Amino acid sequence: MGAHVELRDDPTRDDVEATLRQLDPTLAGLIRQGSPDRLRSFAVACARLALETTGGRELPLGTALDLALTNLAEDLHRTNELTALRDAVGDLVERKDDRAFRVREESEAAGSPSARQNDYLQAFHAARAAASCLACLYNSPLAAAAEAYYEAFYAIDETQANEALRAIARREFGT
Repeated sequence: MGAHVELRDDPTRDDVEATLRQLDPTLAGLIRQGSPDRLRSFAVACARLALETTGGRELPLGTALDLALTNLAEDLHRTNELTALRDAVGDLVERKDDRAFRVREESEAAGSPSARQNDYLQAFHAARAAASCLACLYNSPLAAAAEAYYEAFYAIDETQANEALRAIARREFGT
């Protein structure tokens, strides 16, 4: 994320603005002007693309996207169900992040960082895809859209990310 936010907390408005400043200005403008329903739909579409690209199939991730897409996240933001789901997805993101950093550290310690670069990138992309799903559960649709896009961008190979995510923006925001 643009600024570090605890996984289970919604980012502050300043955190979201910091993330939006890192995005393409046109896309950031579309996100800022999007309706809550379009923002939530955009967030879920970005996260789904990230999961499909990385092969993420863990149950809490799909459940998170299903819940976010039905807009229940706004109605259930104080319930035990959503808290438990956020915790499960947050734990998964932390495990995936830990794995990515462990792979990188092991390869650097072995003196051959490039030998396991592929393993590290796979682990990193999987962690970012999971973080994109977690962002969909934020109470604020604006935060969900900005952070889900940001994480999805880093979950997908850069050569594919720009066009694929722009296509989602065109579809979701009608541009």
